[in-house]
Amino acid sequence: MTTENPEETETDILISDPTELTLASGLVVKVERLKTRGTLALLRILTKGAEDIFRSGLNVSDDDFQQQLILHVLFAIPAAPEETIGFIRTMVYPAQLRTEGRITKGDEAWNEEQWLLLDKELLDPEVEDLIDITARIVTQEAPHLQALGKKIAALLPTITRSLQKTSSDSTPPKKSSRRGSKASTPTAS
Repeated sequence: MTTENPEETETDILISDPTELTLASGLVVKVERLKTRGTLALLRILTKGAEDIFRSGLNVSDDDFQQQLILHVLFAIPAAPEETIGFIRTMVYPAQLRTEGRITKGDEAWNEEQWLLLDKELLDPEVEDLIDITARIVTQEAPHLQALGKKIAALLPTITRSLQKTSSDSTPPKKSSRRGSKASTPTAS
């Protein structure tokens, strides 16, 4: 696995803090780590623009996987604008939230204002912000997505065999064309 810091372990990456990013408006946000729902949302974006991926391919074993993935995600956005905005909304939060110590009413009001500012920004985000956030997410998560892709690719032969076996097992048995014998026909006494 390639990371920006070769001394950083996979565990260090998994538990690392969200990264900060300044939007065009000056609002500072934190970009969350990708979890299951985020991964599924990202896959939804990619599958909306899947035609591009299938045409050019996305190889999880390539060294330039990260650059390929960024391009595929960015080119899939026009086919999935609502999915992309929804994805971005789940992946960022205001960096200046007051969460430490005792939270006062003033802190709660501040936090609510920060969320409202972010909601306003993400209602129709600047293209630059959309690209920056998307690129940041893909850049920080590419090694994990690549490893996940390799695991899935390694499981494909087993899954394929299992699906083939299941489909052959689920074939209903052939019905006999013979009618029942006279002996088994109920008779009136």
